[in-house]
Amino acid sequence: MIPSRRRLLPIASATIIAVAGLLVCAWLAWQWAYAREIARQTAQARQQMSLHAQSLEQLVGRYRALPQLLALDPQLRDALQGPVDAATRDQLNRRLEQASLTTRAATLTLINASGIAVAASNWRDPTSNVGENYGFRPYVQQAMHEGEGRFYGVGVTTGLPGYYMSRAMRGDHGTSIGVIVIKIGLGALGDDWLRGPDTVFVSDDNGVAFLAGDDNWRYRMLRPLDPKTRAQLEATRQYPPQLLRPLLARTLRTLDDGTRVRALLEPRQPGQWLALDMPLPEPGWTLHLL
Repeated sequence: MIPSRRRLLPIASATIIAVAGLLVCAWLAWQWAYAREIARQTAQARQQMSLHAQSLEQLVGRYRALPQLLALDPQLRDALQGPVDAATRDQLNRRLEQASLTTRAATLTLINASGIAVAASNWRDPTSNVGENYGFRPYVQQAMHEGEGRFYGVGVTTGLPGYYMSRAMRGDHGTSIGVIVIKIGLGALGDDWLRGPDTVFVSDDNGVAFLAGDDNWRYRMLRPLDPKTRAQLEATRQYPPQLLRPLLARTLRTLDDGTRVRALLEPRQPGQWLALDMPLPEPGWTLHLL
């Protein structure tokens, strides 16, 4: 006996409702599992970010007091209060060279009030700082006017990037007569990051990624630079302008805690990525982890 249409309709409706219910349950189960996995990975990533931030702060903190100590050195201070002859410059160079070897700082430079490097620890190198004019660099201007300076950039004479920390040298009447500068390299941190499974980099207050384990991420612009900022970067020669490249990404969703799920377009990396940010103690620096 062939079932009537009236008897088939309730059966079909019940089947559709059952299938729809199963689909809704499956979708809710997937959403729950997805949210749980995202929360697990986010918590794990934040722990890893804290370790990266701690390593960076420890490295910088190891040298933070050195410019202040050298600013009190009477030999260095006296040299800035009068003409420096060849014999005095040789003594100063050797004094800074020894201090650099002892503290494992990349470079130490003594700069007079006119911005000229009177002596430097790298005086033996072909790319020595001695005699160069650094008066246009922010770390010199900040120290001369505010007592101390901080600046990350590519070396004008060496072409090597580093973090500059400076301190004003004071004369007998308390006026600034020059600046002592320490430059430290942070590249070893980037090498450590490269060995990990995540993409890690640090950006400055202009949104330029200056420290990264992967060369594809270094000198990426996280946002477009306005003409004023570009002019400032060019004037201070902070980064070689030809190296600045945009970072292109699309945010797929933003979670309740602000964590973003992103697709990376340039540099191209397939898949979906959790994007986390953490402000650092150094002025304007932000740590990023993908």
